[in-house]
Amino acid sequence: MESNRWLKYVFAIRQKWIPAYFRDLPLGCLLRTTQRSESSNSYFKRFESHFGTLVEFWMRYNSAIEQQRHTQRRVDNVNEHSMLEKVGPMKVEMHASLVYTHPIFEDFQNEVKHAICSMGVGGLTTVGAVEYHDVHDGLKHMSFRVEFNTKTNESKCACKLFERHGIVCRHILWVWNGRQVHRIPDPYVLARWTKKSYRPVVRDENGKKIPTRFRENITDQSNKTKNQEIEALLGITASNDIDLRPPNKAKNKGSGKILRSSKEKAKTKQQKRKRRCGNCKKWVNHNSRTCTLPFAESPPSDDDDEEESETEELLNTKHTLQEYESDA
Repeated sequence: MESNRWLKYVFAIRQKWIPAYFRDLPLGCLLRTTQRSESSNSYFKRFESHFGTLVEFWMRYNSAIEQQRHTQRRVDNVNEHSMLEKVGPMKVEMHASLVYTHPIFEDFQNEVKHAICSMGVGGLTTVGAVEYHDVHDGLKHMSFRVEFNTKTNESKCACKLFERHGIVCRHILWVWNGRQVHRIPDPYVLARWTKKSYRPVVRDENGKKIPTRFRENITDQSNKTKNQEIEALLGITASNDIDLRPPNKAKNKGSGKILRSSKEKAKTKQQKRKRRCGNCKKWVNHNSRTCTLPFAESPPSDDDDEEESETEELLNTKHTLQEYESDA
């Protein structure tokens, strides 16, 4: 396979696709460039339609944004007024529950679990104020070197999890637990994972702080009604004079006779229960009044013959019984 052109090209650009070559780059949990646009499209598709007008698009877009803001406020309320249960005895976990959002704190707890159950001592080397710990990972069956500064609590691990995802790895947590570090140092708390990440300081042109909420910044738009916003968008004013009025008599939905096709009429007639006509003596869908045969020319039916024969048999049986009684 050494002569394969595609394999040779892929091996030549291995620095671009093998994770070992960019483990120290902040990738934000490997967010791809197309994920953001695809997620936005799937969200706004629930509100938009290609049959709508420009005004309808604008109003539905505002509804979608309002729903996102409502969801954001609800999640912020959950993060601020609730706490997840701890899983281990590390005091640094309590500090993480106060600063991290719930999803990030769950990822942090996963590292805490492995730091408690799967880590072991591999070796220790001290050079001045810097300690080099060889932490053995029982899950991966290999050791990772952790560099720890006893004065500044600065830590670095060979796994590069913090540099890549922004979360402290289990190997650093194991060293912090042994060195009684009960609080996550500020350099290791990224603002994007904290509960207050949605509240950045916003300044105007003069450098003065302004409120961060979007609705507070646009006071003129928030005080307008929907009709006023539509008028401002189209550049027209709705007239109070009504020229078009409803007609005096209009057919509402459900009024009038329903027009049926001949196929529907035949199907309904076929499903209709048949009755016996008093004129032609047949089981049909008409009666003696609507029968096409004249009353005088109506032929006897088979049912009439059967009834007459049954009557004759009953009379013969009756006469036979009378004769037998008289003889007795």
